[in-house]
Amino acid sequence: MTHALLLTLVILAADGAGDAASVPAGDRAQSPGSTSPLEADNYAIRLAAKGPYSVGRQGAVIVTVNARKGFHVNAGFPVTFKPEGSVGLELAAQRLKVTADRKTLCEGSTEDACAAEYSVPVTPARRGSVKLAGTFSFSVCTSRTCVIKKVQIALPLQVD
Repeated sequence: MTHALLLTLVILAADGAGDAASVPAGDRAQSPGSTSPLEADNYAIRLAAKGPYSVGRQGAVIVTVNARKGFHVNAGFPVTFKPEGSVGLELAAQRLKVTADRKTLCEGSTEDACAAEYSVPVTPARRGSVKLAGTFSFSVCTSRTCVIKKVQIALPLQVD
């Protein structure tokens, strides 16, 4: 049971009031290569390990933001990842600016993306189990309002 818990993807989200909510057990992935969603009213986030990972070689974790209910991903917002609590990984900076590697346009739009995929670069410093953890900041908008989110994410990774 402990081994399964180590492999479980854990995502915590902090809303504007600072309350944290965890992903329901049924939504958690059971292996390092799988994904797990984080649902909210106007967005969903999915993390995915992009392995295999090797010591000293840069790899990535993919963070996908899906806008919902009339929202789109804010292309003008400076999306960042701030490492906090990562274990066994080297990260390039105290705050990483990440850009969308891939976008999916909203239906009927030539500009607004309803989904955007971001790569967070990681370099494993040791073999075995390591963990990427920190704050992922992004924004989603409608034609009338924008919402800025800071989401706590964590993903265990296995390094060969």
